[in-house]
Amino acid sequence: MVAIPHVLPMEWREWPPYFSTSTEAAADLANASMAQSAKSEPHRLDDMSETAPAPPPESEESLPTANDEPTPSNEPNQRDHMGSKQCLVPTPIERLVNQQQCMRPTSYWDVYVDSFLGLCQGNHQRRLQVKRHLLNNLDSVFRRLEASDSTHRQEPASVKKMLKGDATWATRKVMLGWIIDTITMTLELPPHRLQRLHNILQIVHPDRKRVALCYWHKFIGELRSMTIAIPGTRGLLSTLQEAFRHIDSNNRVKLSKPVHNFLNDFRWLAADVAARPTRIAEVTPMHPVTRGACDASGEGMGGVHFIPTKDRIVPMLWRAKFPKNVTAPLVSYNNTRGTINNGDLELAGSIAHADVLCQTADVAECTIHNCYDNTAAVHWQCKGSTTT
Repeated sequence: MVAIPHVLPMEWREWPPYFSTSTEAAADLANASMAQSAKSEPHRLDDMSETAPAPPPESEESLPTANDEPTPSNEPNQRDHMGSKQCLVPTPIERLVNQQQCMRPTSYWDVYVDSFLGLCQGNHQRRLQVKRHLLNNLDSVFRRLEASDSTHRQEPASVKKMLKGDATWATRKVMLGWIIDTITMTLELPPHRLQRLHNILQIVHPDRKRVALCYWHKFIGELRSMTIAIPGTRGLLSTLQEAFRHIDSNNRVKLSKPVHNFLNDFRWLAADVAARPTRIAEVTPMHPVTRGACDASGEGMGGVHFIPTKDRIVPMLWRAKFPKNVTAPLVSYNNTRGTINNGDLELAGSIAHADVLCQTADVAECTIHNCYDNTAAVHWQCKGSTTT
């Protein structure tokens, strides 16, 4: 017998692109209709979409709603206490805030597979209108529920999630497994994901010599999914993935001392995650604040940074020679068996280039741009890790 389904079942390979095309069309139509008109017709799910979420446990801090006023911070501005470092012009985040003060309130819809993500500024009526734009356009892509439909057919929008409070506006909300705070401009792992991170790091204890191959695949995958909230961990994945090259006859991965050293670094950074949330500006590239260029060769490394201040752009030059223990094993026509090539020196120079800038100017939460003539050095830094 041959079964031919009348619909495209979930989990089939063809399902995600077809389904995502439909949901992305709904988001595009909602954004287009908001640009054309500020008002939208009332929707049958308006009341359900306004259902407030259940109050959090007493041990947790209550999540502020969109009606809550932001609390002024008493913490001093770190950019004003940087000693002799150059004071940069306003950061991209500050410039964006300044621009928005002169513009109309923001409203935008995006989607990830079947999860719609909304951004809105304004009073309760405006926020309701923005939500109606999405719900009404969702009905134009996925047919609305009718009385003649089968009892198994449900609303295009998830009523179950609405009744849990997922469709209410808030300044702090769990979205796609992350806690997003639009007042402090931070993201962090929810408590259950943070606990999961600590649990998986404890399972691979420092005395363990081998783990099953299937577990190591899952282990690396979970760590990679959490690196967004832990700046600095993406570059730790190269050595962990290199362990896939060392598999014994029992299909187990050998855990060497370098692997455990990098896992210890992960544990240290994971403990730091609980101490403070991650600033969105730390993980989201924006328009560069500074520009520069660097180069390296067997003679040494050096570069230039152009640092903008309030009244002028300050050029900053630097250079340094490589020690003999670095230049001696450099590959050349006279040393064909060397262990260091010029690409390694270029990468070292590019890292030093950024380090020199950090010591000279306050570039916290800023995007910087440096020019290189070595493609490998650029990709190594952008990717942060290698494959097997």
